[in-house]
Amino acid sequence: MKANRPLISFASICSAFLLVAVTPSVATAQSSPTPLKIVAFGASQTAGKGVAPDDAYPARLAVLLQNDGFDVTVENQGVSGDRLADEARRLETALPPTTRIVLYQPGTNDCGKRSHISQSDFREGIDAALSWMQAHHLLVLAMDGGCHFGVLEEESAKYGAMYYGKISAGLEDMKQADGQHLTPEGYQKLAEQVRPFVEKLIQEALKSNPQ
Repeated sequence: MKANRPLISFASICSAFLLVAVTPSVATAQSSPTPLKIVAFGASQTAGKGVAPDDAYPARLAVLLQNDGFDVTVENQGVSGDRLADEARRLETALPPTTRIVLYQPGTNDCGKRSHISQSDFREGIDAALSWMQAHHLLVLAMDGGCHFGVLEEESAKYGAMYYGKISAGLEDMKQADGQHLTPEGYQKLAEQVRPFVEKLIQEALKSNPQ
């Protein structure tokens, strides 16, 4: 004698199938949007020469922004000693397609003792970099290193970039023994000063392409 088997109706089978078909997976339902990517792109003041990586201003800025509730990452693409020509060569690798905002610090080393380019060449380099960033739909905060002061502000206006001013403004008493690079306290203060500018760009990025 065969054991009685529970009867499963056709309607029950259809209901189960539909439930599986329309119910999103747990992973999909609980997945969070990708954090908005900010890249700090520049030379030694961006890299944080002379201090620990966590003390450089991009790392300090990331903490401030995240504490303010913004879902962002801030990647440090600063290279000590970089000049405009060096930055031009690494635009595509330092600023991949996932980048939304660039904190751009050009030119500091182009007016140094070992290298000094003309104002026209400097303007040409800035123009090329900002043109590339505009073509790639990046929001830019331009931070002036002081080389041929005024050129970066003019070029920023031309390409619709936000202009911060001189990167070390107001921080003259917070420099290392070399008289140029900031101390950890100086980078913290810089991050605090940069924060409202960056938060405006974040809001703009979210309006144009909500997460």
